[in-house]
Amino acid sequence: MSHLPIVELLADAQDNAERAAWLLAAPVCILVREMIPVRAILRSSGCQWGVHALDIEVACDSARRDPKTGEVPAALLAARTEARQGLIKIAHGDAQRAAVS
Repeated sequence: MSHLPIVELLADAQDNAERAAWLLAAPVCILVREMIPVRAILRSSGCQWGVHALDIEVACDSARRDPKTGEVPAALLAARTEARQGLIKIAHGDAQRAAVS
């Protein structure tokens, strides 16, 4: 299957640490625009935690913001922070303590 070069990097990732690092570094616009192929790559790699992190990033980007503050709902921001912390742990090889599932 042919993907954008940046998505090919995810497809070519050798392990979960590389996949987590890719998810942390990928521009959010790529995550949103290429959500279907990214999700397929993560699922085929058995990375349900990656699909979860992707869903949260997309939800934050797509969420209706508070008209008074312009902020994304606090629950989504907290979920994104937790998912990113888990990705950081996986990217650094500490999968046993990773918070994402």
